[in-house]
Amino acid sequence: MKRSTRFLWGLLLAVVMIPFLSGCQDANSQLQEKFKDRDNGKGQPYSQQVPLSEMDFSAYMYGSTFPRIVADDAALILAREVALPCDVEYYCSKEDTEPALVIKKGTPVFIYPENGPLRTYGYGLMCWPDYEPGWRYGIPLMEEDFSRGDIAFSNWENLDLYYVKTEQLEKTAQAYTDLEKNKTYFSAMYQRQRYDSAKIMVQTVDRELYRSGAFCSPELSWYPEY
Repeated sequence: MKRSTRFLWGLLLAVVMIPFLSGCQDANSQLQEKFKDRDNGKGQPYSQQVPLSEMDFSAYMYGSTFPRIVADDAALILAREVALPCDVEYYCSKEDTEPALVIKKGTPVFIYPENGPLRTYGYGLMCWPDYEPGWRYGIPLMEEDFSRGDIAFSNWENLDLYYVKTEQLEKTAQAYTDLEKNKTYFSAMYQRQRYDSAKIMVQTVDRELYRSGAFCSPELSWYPEY
């Protein structure tokens, strides 16, 4: 009887998830189709399928891919830390069976540097999208407080970058946006658009790459049509 009950619950969950997964795939397929008209990234690392662990990100960090990072008043009102809702595992290679670094569930980590800004390209929750869905690449979340200069691109040669599973970052982003101190801000910024606020936060780099015509991430599920 218990086995039958578990089977029925599993079947129900699968039925419920099919429209959601299909919707995500359809959204990305539409974005991939539209991207053909804005692809300006020919000759750049993403268009050449350079592995992220070997990529020279200066083509994007020093180019026009990202808007100029400025201080954001919201950084003064948002929480900067969150306790991890799950283990976050970092790998030197996607093929590795054992992570090189694990930050354990419950560990407090910093999402933003002291005094902002809110755009931390390449760090923490805003890592680079991989060519394969489910993976991203960037600077691990920090357990100790840090400044904007610590994660500046000019300092990346002194930092270790790793592959990390998107699912783990999305769970962390969800825990962060759910913090009482953050709810009002993220409700106004994301939830009114009826999209998953955690995914939108994690896909920040994806949207800038798409906007500039550099790359259409296989995980990108939403892009604002201005």
